Amino acid sequence: MKKTIYFLFFISLFSACDLIENEKDSETTLVRIYDKSTLGSAYYPLDIKETSDGGFLLFASFYNDANNYVWLTPYIIKTDATGAVEWESELPSPYVNPLRGVWEENGLFYFVCMDASNLSSHILSLSPESPTVTSVANYPGLSYPLACGTTSDNGLLLQGYNFLTRTTTFSKINAAKQIVWTNPFPLIENGQALLMAHVTKRGKQYPFFVGESDNAYFFNGFFNFSFSLVFADLTSGLFTGVTNGYRYENYILSALQLSGQQFAISTLYKNNSYLITNHTVDPAAILSIEDLSGTIAPVLQTNSTILSQKIELLGQSLLVVAGTTNDNQIVLFFYDQAGVYINKLEIGDSQPMGLGGLVKTTDGGLAILAQTEVMERFARLMLIKLPEQKIKDALEPTN
Repeated sequence: MKKTIYFLFFISLFSACDLIENEKDSETTLVRIYDKSTLGSAYYPLDIKETSDGGFLLFASFYNDANNYVWLTPYIIKTDATGAVEWESELPSPYVNPLRGVWEENGLFYFVCMDASNLSSHILSLSPESPTVTSVANYPGLSYPLACGTTSDNGLLLQGYNFLTRTTTFSKINAAKQIVWTNPFPLIENGQALLMAHVTKRGKQYPFFVGESDNAYFFNGFFNFSFSLVFADLTSGLFTGVTNGYRYENYILSALQLSGQQFAISTLYKNNSYLITNHTVDPAAILSIEDLSGTIAPVLQTNSTILSQKIELLGQSLLVVAGTTNDNQIVLFFYDQAGVYINKLEIGDSQPMGLGGLVKTTDGGLAILAQTEVMERFARLMLIKLPEQKIKDALEPTN
């Protein structure tokens, strides 16, 4: 059978054209690139969510001269099931620097961003039917939001940074959007230059994230003299243990609890990426990045965005680890629920890509939000929708 890959370029009025036909594929993979006429803008993918109508919400940020190219403007696209744009929205001031980690509550989608006027954290919500956003909560004491994620009790973990005290802040917010606790974790030295280079996209990007296990919360961020994975008590949020990075060069890229104390972890160590898909984690332990060992992944780009998810696909409980390759393509590694490697799927050919978001679709496939380059210069958003058959083919044992 024949599969057609459509690259649909949206220029000004989002007109489209077919570019490639691939004779080797068995079903249609949808690929759309969303171009803009603002040549001086660069778009950065953050997250993707499927909506009840089979379409998608694409969450991103971009440079805008209205913000003097300092902060990034939140940008949202709503598409139909084919990736065609239904509406788009550039959020107004003071909302800037949105985070990955969008979540859904009762048909509404929520996300966190920063206030450009006072550097505080906002929770905003929107409906897929309308580009209008609503401010749900504002936290003046939680500055420079860096990462967020939901908890099993319908709460939210929020990581930020306080320049005055030189501390990472780690906060728990309950379902009513009230702060339960906030704790400081000292950096000891001045991290302002590193942090500003990260949040303005002017320098090295760090894998800030938060998460939850059965017996601890955790964040990946600045602590003491390094970029480290820090564990905190579920009730108080106080420090329990840490896996220290080596300064700001060697550190953990992603961490996901599989079950109990078993985690899937990826690391950056001496300019190489490593995948550890069945690592035992003790949240009370004091460890170093050098204590971890895993399988080197030479295909992965140094300091690549790594996204790990537990997903039910084709009746199987799978671990999917996604990243960007040295050839600027996207790769998906598939493992069983015990962390045993099954196969990998590399996506792309000549079009450069960088991973932004990943979501399972209701039709059994996967959708990816990525960054690409138009005319090898302009950073734009790309939607890739992989059909179930493509995933099924990838899960077949390699001969």
